[in-house]
Amino acid sequence: MMMEEEVPTKRAVRMVVGFSESSLEDEQLSPSIVDPVGFSESSLEDEQLSPSIVDPVKPAARQRHASDTSTEPTSSQFFFDHDFTEYSSSSERSAEEDNLSASSGSFSSKKLYGRESHQAELFATYERIMKDRAPRVELDYVLISGGVGTGNERIMKDRAPRVELDYVLISGGVGTGKQTLASALRRKVKNEGGFFCAGTFERMNQRGPVQPMVDAFAEYVQQVFEQGQEEIDEAQRRIRSMVDEKDLPSLMRILPSLRDLMADDRMEQNVSDTAEEEVGSPCPCDKSPETRGHSHFAMMKLMRAISRPERPVVMMLSNLQWAGVCTFEFLKSLVLDDMNDSFMFLGLTRDDVPRDSPDPILQNLEPDDVQEMVSDSFLMPQEQSTSLADFLYDCSSGNPFFIDHCIYTIKHEPRFLNYDKEKNSWSINSDVAGNYISTCPIDLMTKKFETYPREQKKVLMVVACLGSHSTQRMIEAALQEDVTSPLKILVKKGKLTRDKKDGTYTIGSNALKAAAYNLIDQELKPAFHLEIGLRLMRTLCHEELDDRLFCVVMQLQNGLSLIPDQATKYKVAALFVRAAEKAALTFSFQASLRALNTAYDLLGPNHWEDAYELTIVIYNYLAEMQFQLNDNERVDKLLDDIDKNGREQCTHTLQAYVTQVHVLGVRGQPGAAIDKGMAILSSLGVHLPTKPRKLSLIWSLSKLGREVKRKSSEMLRRLPRMTDPQKLTAMQVLNLLFLDTFLHRRELWPFVVLKMMKLSLESGLSAISSVAFAGYGALLCIVGRGEEGQRFGKIALDLVELFDANSFRSRCIGLVYGCILPAVQPWRNSIDHLREGHRLGLMTGDIEFAMFNANLAIAFMLDDGGYKYDDLMSQLKEFVDLTEAHGQSHHLHSLILPTMSILQIYNDPNGDIVDGRGGPMKDCLKDALESGNGLSICMMYSCRAFFLFSAGEYRKSLKVLEEKKALIPTMNGSIFDAFTLYLEGLSCFSCARLEQRIKTRTMLIQQGKKVMKSLQKLSLQNPDSCMGKVILLEAEYAALSRKTSLAKQKYSQAIALSVGHGNSFEAVFSKQLAGIYYCLELRDMQTGMKYLTDAIDSLKAWGGHAASEVWEQKVEVIKEKAAY
Repeated sequence: MMMEEEVPTKRAVRMVVGFSESSLEDEQLSPSIVDPVGFSESSLEDEQLSPSIVDPVKPAARQRHASDTSTEPTSSQFFFDHDFTEYSSSSERSAEEDNLSASSGSFSSKKLYGRESHQAELFATYERIMKDRAPRVELDYVLISGGVGTGNERIMKDRAPRVELDYVLISGGVGTGKQTLASALRRKVKNEGGFFCAGTFERMNQRGPVQPMVDAFAEYVQQVFEQGQEEIDEAQRRIRSMVDEKDLPSLMRILPSLRDLMADDRMEQNVSDTAEEEVGSPCPCDKSPETRGHSHFAMMKLMRAISRPERPVVMMLSNLQWAGVCTFEFLKSLVLDDMNDSFMFLGLTRDDVPRDSPDPILQNLEPDDVQEMVSDSFLMPQEQSTSLADFLYDCSSGNPFFIDHCIYTIKHEPRFLNYDKEKNSWSINSDVAGNYISTCPIDLMTKKFETYPREQKKVLMVVACLGSHSTQRMIEAALQEDVTSPLKILVKKGKLTRDKKDGTYTIGSNALKAAAYNLIDQELKPAFHLEIGLRLMRTLCHEELDDRLFCVVMQLQNGLSLIPDQATKYKVAALFVRAAEKAALTFSFQASLRALNTAYDLLGPNHWEDAYELTIVIYNYLAEMQFQLNDNERVDKLLDDIDKNGREQCTHTLQAYVTQVHVLGVRGQPGAAIDKGMAILSSLGVHLPTKPRKLSLIWSLSKLGREVKRKSSEMLRRLPRMTDPQKLTAMQVLNLLFLDTFLHRRELWPFVVLKMMKLSLESGLSAISSVAFAGYGALLCIVGRGEEGQRFGKIALDLVELFDANSFRSRCIGLVYGCILPAVQPWRNSIDHLREGHRLGLMTGDIEFAMFNANLAIAFMLDDGGYKYDDLMSQLKEFVDLTEAHGQSHHLHSLILPTMSILQIYNDPNGDIVDGRGGPMKDCLKDALESGNGLSICMMYSCRAFFLFSAGEYRKSLKVLEEKKALIPTMNGSIFDAFTLYLEGLSCFSCARLEQRIKTRTMLIQQGKKVMKSLQKLSLQNPDSCMGKVILLEAEYAALSRKTSLAKQKYSQAIALSVGHGNSFEAVFSKQLAGIYYCLELRDMQTGMKYLTDAIDSLKAWGGHAASEVWEQKVEVIKEKAAY
């Protein structure tokens, strides 16, 4: 479904993206001699083209007189001096305008000729979304478009649609009524108490890639203000309750009108402070992985806040064919949000964009519809209007916009209609009509503009190039002359509209823009744009240039090939780098990448020598951005060039080396990443041991412990800020090595943590210091100093808030709630925090720690035992869906998906949980080993041992645990070892019961006893998580030691404690082992069989059908042994 828009030729579109086909003579193209406004008045009189000046106006226009020679037509009640496009595009009209009398010859804006079915479909979709919103399973159609000709057309997901989507895409040719159809929905929404806000993309976009969404939100705010103070208070209340206060400043930078709505001086200060930090960022792409997703999440929460069932919000964005990928990333997050049941997205786009969606396309009107339009408008009976309707249809092919302009043109020709008095009817004068057949209204408007005085034409041409919201200052800078008078005249004529609020000028419609743009000779358009861009670049002050940066670079983009000297190219390249930075700050990463690529192309052959600082910045930024887009080949080339040509002491060179470490780590090359990081640190004077030794760790830990003991927590929080660039770079590298060493080179990890702490204490705090303190707290907990660790975990969370360090929030959550607090608190208390850590990690781009949080959450849920199979699978699926929605599905293979596979085997009554060397179980273990991820290996082996033990395969369980120990050394004293120690102790004691050889039996009992003592120490730190495990081990040891009374007591306590805590697995293991003891050792079959039956029932209730099947067979064997 679609409406009026400009129809640029392919040639014009290619010029937008920087591919001009124009062939111009060299002597005509020098930007230093191009006059973008053509002749002066004196040269116009002589009809002589100065050889040093290029006139962009078409040659035909040079033959026109400078004054407006048009004459007013004779009056007729059937023709009107009114432009129907004002009604088709206007969003607000008075009742009088909506009910124009038929005698005026105006088409009614309330009647949509030939569009009844489309309107009904649009209204029905709106009703469904707002009132009968179905839960969304998946987004079937993802809009990914960079505009026609950019190579970023819309991409379809290659899977079949499952549910209806909560967005509407109206598409159609120019002038087919898209805006008019949308206006009908606007009236409906507003009449029902909702908000309808709109924004428009432009081919000549001067205000930034996401500006249309900014405009749409500004319209929403204006509508809220119009509702009165009660609605304002309600909007503020909902926003403050649903959007985190720390997110509001970043949202206000993107949506300035949000600041007006919240009306809070504190917010104003926060926005200012945060903006300064953003502008000072060394790299626009530094924030791409960390802040892009978080911004989308914050935007989702904002949309939830402003939308509610009684006040739904419809956001309409027009001209989506000119939108960039960043726009669709925002829109995707909004459309994917199944927690917002009162928001609808409406898009308008031309039908020349490749499309596969089921949305209907607006076609031109049928002849009968045109007949009806003419009859209604001129109060003519059908037999009298047929000839005029046929003529209009032939001229316009049924396009409503063209029909209107054909009539507007015809009214200037009084001889067009003849009235036959004898027949009492009107007829077409074929001699005159022949001049109008197949004439495009845009061409007619262009011819009309060519009759305007020259100063007015110059203004129209410049505004057509600059796009909407052009200021008088910009127009005068482009023309180098005063334009006050022509602006007033054009506004009076209705060709320009002036926004009184910000004093900007806009051409009324897309068709008028196209007509004005056509005033420029096609071959001279690149030079015209270039000269405008150069004049703006040289004339505007720094603040003005920064405010209109996207407009300036757009002008320069269209004439880059005409820049004659390398010095100017370097200046232009620097401007494109600034545009890339600004685009990245608004999360428009595709726009940022295009600007960086342009800057790269402008570099000269000797750029490393002639412009080193500019070159290293461009290379570094590009490497960061290309890495985010998975262009690995180009990333390698850029980084190799930096290695060959970089100067060691340059800040940007060091930043490039940091990028290399990050790239290697994410690519699954942790060893190479660690080696590279250590080399960079060494060049910065920060050294890590190549062969970490335990004695050295003990000494370093003791030394740091004495230093921090002398400082209170408040003193540590008030340490000065780190300002040394080299120290900050070292902290960045250490932060990147943090997870790589923890997962892949654990013996080095403590030294990374200690070095980060040392830098923070000696050189001051930075945002990364939050990770240092969290890591130090985790290290203390691992070595058994849990109470001390709690202190530093608390400081870490305080530093996150102090620095508003959203980039590291997921990392600190994982360390504090996954490593520190579990040392002293029940593990289930951390699960919700870890879920949030996973979500925040995805949102902020910290993918590695997002998955770290998810993996720990699953581990804690499994150990807790209070979550049944369905609960676990539901949580795993939530992790999978959220991870896939953020385009990170490849990170699921290390642990999440294998865990799901193992659980499915365990749940299947026919599942093979015993012979794990074949099939899915083998694949899961293989994937974990290939990943090299220590946490994944640990989890997979623990799960394997766990399921084997629950099936009564004690020897196999112990063997798997021994294999795990050989691969991943245990962290002595760590709460993380509690679960492994528990399984190892139970497996040792159970194997000892089955062992016939005295020596082997004794060794197994001693090994189990040693494990039991280790677990007893951990239970002192965290009795909630460990006490039940310890008591069951004590029961087993008492049973093997022939202490019957003690064994019975301990078994009863273990069962009671596990049932009381709701731990299904501890209850199952306690009942299984007690049942075996009573049946086979005490020969008490009645009590023993009751325990075994209860254990099987508990397994079935949890969902462990494979294990329950195995145990039902084992019970029969036990009965036979007892009978024998």
